[in-house]
Amino acid sequence: MKVIVVGAGFTGEQLARVLVAEGDDVRLVERDHDKARHASNMLDCTVVEGSGNDQATLREAGVGAADALVALTESDEMNIVSSMLAKSLNGKIKTLARVRNLSYYRGASFNVDVVFNPDEEAECAVLRALELGAAGRVIDVARGYCITELEVTEGDFFDGVAVADVARHPEWKALIAYVDRDERSLLPCGSTVLAHGDRIGVLSKESDVAVLVKFARLPAVKKYGHVVIFGADNVGRLVAERMHGGVCRRVSVVDWDGARCRQAKLDLRNVQILCGDMMDEELIREENLDEADALVAASGNYDRNLIVASYMKSRGVSKVIALTASSMFNDVASSLGIDVAVPMRGTVVDAVLSRLRGQNVLAVHTVCRQRFEVVKCVVSGKSPFAGKAVQEIASSGEWLLLLRESGKTVEIPHGNTVLEEGDCVTLVTRSSDKRIIESFCGKV
Repeated sequence: MKVIVVGAGFTGEQLARVLVAEGDDVRLVERDHDKARHASNMLDCTVVEGSGNDQATLREAGVGAADALVALTESDEMNIVSSMLAKSLNGKIKTLARVRNLSYYRGASFNVDVVFNPDEEAECAVLRALELGAAGRVIDVARGYCITELEVTEGDFFDGVAVADVARHPEWKALIAYVDRDERSLLPCGSTVLAHGDRIGVLSKESDVAVLVKFARLPAVKKYGHVVIFGADNVGRLVAERMHGGVCRRVSVVDWDGARCRQAKLDLRNVQILCGDMMDEELIREENLDEADALVAASGNYDRNLIVASYMKSRGVSKVIALTASSMFNDVASSLGIDVAVPMRGTVVDAVLSRLRGQNVLAVHTVCRQRFEVVKCVVSGKSPFAGKAVQEIASSGEWLLLLRESGKTVEIPHGNTVLEEGDCVTLVTRSSDKRIIESFCGKV
């Protein structure tokens, strides 16, 4: 696949790296000379210096033969114009544009195939984590099923226990999908021994997450009386809007910027808006912020989010969630006592990958610092796996089948489960290896 990525910022560079690793022909367009030079040195792809809204630049990048263009600059207008211009030069190209302005995103109609908003993606991730007790990052994979990321702590049930022994516990109704350990990640087998410091992705029914919390020795899931949101940026306002009157009785939004606070008061009339420093002792004491049931650090300053979340955790807030720049900060967040880290740039990459893989690929979630992917796809009639039992096609250490959906039936498959054309499957596989996904989708 030939893909043009417009914008060599952190997200554009991250996406390009993933696509290059998968063997795609990537052309990166960047108008800033220093960014273009940096990307050229860091990535094994063609970098074209120029603007995405310039015909000559897009032609130089090969727009006429490209399969897709993804616009990820800091300007919504640039992203939209670049996508529309590419469409005018190649009517068959698939265009995707990141648009942060909610008015553009919700109300306008453009000649762009996919317009996505990273703030709404992050908001959904935050809310799902809160709904399931903020035990860890939550990935929805099927009706009633999710993957919850947990950290193995010293002395908890998982520490020093083999995966097979975990599965034998009478109360265990889940599947360990992946293990993120130090500098490497792995797909576990029965003999894999878990150790403190591991981050594990656990597939279960939503109704069983409370049991997982008990195994991990985390505070029990409870309803929220008061949630504090640090940051009146888009994500903070979206979370506050959805939470008020829903899973929480009282919501407070704290921001240091007067203009954002004034806008938040207009948008969120029934939510308490506090203009001040989140770490101000007097403000915390007067508003009892350290007695809140949960804190969501959702400002646009990701470093500040980590500091505020860690500080409020030390003050006694039971559950804290922080928006971070990328999944590379997961270990930092964990060491600071933060319960859930939501990587903003990772949500963008996942949203793009989910829409680039073809019609039989329904969703992609990168995990384990982008070493693995959780992929949901449809078994094609041309797939060599159609009509075969799982035990006939299994390949230990390369991929792991998590779920099979057939009609209204959703199940964790066993060795004798036969896959049929039209089944929807969820599996975890290495990010750089598309062969397995293409085999399910019937492309090989």
